[in-house]
Amino acid sequence: MDRTVWKFPVNADDGAGHFEIETPPGAKPVLFGIQNNVPCVWMEISNPYEPDTETHYFCLVGTGYDVPPNATHFQSIQDGEYVWHLYVED
Repeated sequence: MDRTVWKFPVNADDGAGHFEIETPPGAKPVLFGIQNNVPCVWMEISNPYEPDTETHYFCLVGTGYDVPPNATHFQSIQDGEYVWHLYVED
């Protein structure tokens, strides 16, 4: 089985920090960071040729803001004077 890592730019423009990523089944997040001033999530893909997809739900939360219920912390990053916290939503 092939394994690769894919990069997904974060688009959390819904006003509450929620966003979705579509991947082949079984993908898992491995890194949250900023590349070229764009926040991104890197995900390990177990079978990049699988035609089916699954949706992963995330929420990006600034320090001091409410964490969504049923969300698990994945990783935090510093962006200048800000710290962003990425949560995986169940």
